[in-house]
Amino acid sequence: MPEPKRPLKVFLCHAHADRDSVRKLYSRLTQDGVDAWFDKAKLLPGQDWELEIRKAVREADVVVVCLSKQFNQAGFRQKEVRLALDTAMEKPEGEIFIIPARLEECDNLESLRKWHWVDLFEDNGYEMLMRALRPRWKTENVIKKILRNALTEKNLSNTARHASKRRKEDGFLAILIEHPDYRTEFEEAVKGAGAIPIYERNREVIVIDYKTLLIIAENMDLLETDPAKLQTKLKKLCGTKTDLEGFLKKDIKQLTWDDARSALNSVGAKVISETLPISISTLFQAIFPFLAK
Repeated sequence: MPEPKRPLKVFLCHAHADRDSVRKLYSRLTQDGVDAWFDKAKLLPGQDWELEIRKAVREADVVVVCLSKQFNQAGFRQKEVRLALDTAMEKPEGEIFIIPARLEECDNLESLRKWHWVDLFEDNGYEMLMRALRPRWKTENVIKKILRNALTEKNLSNTARHASKRRKEDGFLAILIEHPDYRTEFEEAVKGAGAIPIYERNREVIVIDYKTLLIIAENMDLLETDPAKLQTKLKKLCGTKTDLEGFLKKDIKQLTWDDARSALNSVGAKVISETLPISISTLFQAIFPFLAK
């Protein structure tokens, strides 16, 4: 069966007065397969709306800020923009994350002036927006295909010889990428994570740091993002007799993503260097949910 594709997550930031226009945009994006977040459609009665909005911004692949003459007067929406700006600082340089989208002739926000806007009121406005969204969508699916193929027990075993013992001890692993177009996509993802690809076997194998792989996966929203679920999975894999004891015994309500990231970095380095007797493919299936499907 073909691999199921995760829809691109797009958060729609807008002024309350523009809800009718944004609802139309939400409907059109949804029809085109985008997982758009629109408060009037996503928020449920009784939910902490501010908490849910912050969570949706953090989980979004792209934030579309729907600008209008009313937007500059919308108090909490400015907080959403600041949250999006803070999140954008964590993304690889050059990656499209914030898209200012004008619903009418109006001024852009000073804080968004570095990003080129799209005029949705123009005839080709929506198509221009989709042109900005499609490359990110394509890259994520390519990375998933690469990892699904490369992170099997067989392929990891076959490529292991391309990473020296010292590199393994430092947490490096070899990724097999036979398709040249996919190789280019992965190279860009590695560079976007702030690393430099190391090539082997006529460039069919790229040796990268395990931490870099986690950054790529996090950037593409491919990791298990629930710290509580990660805690449960790592507890089953590692038991409690490891230096992860603090993370594994921590109260679920106090767990943060930083706790989870630190634990993943620690256990991954030990598995790759073979100081922790766990199959690396088993570890990857635990932290990359799409591999287990």
